[in-house]
Amino acid sequence: MEQKIKTVVVQTPGDIGYLHRIREFIAGMATEAGIEQHEIDNIELAVDEACTNVIEHGYAHDDSNKELTIRLEIDSSKLVLTVIDRARPFNILQYEPRDINDLKTEGRDGGLGIRLIKHIMDEIDYQIKDDGQNELIMTKYFTPGT
Repeated sequence: MEQKIKTVVVQTPGDIGYLHRIREFIAGMATEAGIEQHEIDNIELAVDEACTNVIEHGYAHDDSNKELTIRLEIDSSKLVLTVIDRARPFNILQYEPRDINDLKTEGRDGGLGIRLIKHIMDEIDYQIKDDGQNELIMTKYFTPGT
């Protein structure tokens, strides 16, 4: 039997104030697919971290064209979230997260986002498209209702 893939795309301004809308969108779609709440919470955290990094580190603060597009593809076994932006490119695959103890010693607030994304999601890919868009593709496998 062929699996039916549902694809939904949401576009928002690249502003921290819109992150709750992205989380609501993801939670609604994941709930509808039968993903357990603790997994939904983790997925929301990973996407929130990815979007926050784009907004805070990718786009210039004075950029008037900050925008995020979230493409969610879901079927009976996996959820694929793609964060699409036109910010400064950053290949998450080439980034080695800093040691947690070093961050703690330095008293740093932050620095754990990429580590969380890599820990929570099952697969991660990054692409720069010909038109200059960045795509961070994050996949989470699941079994509905378990």
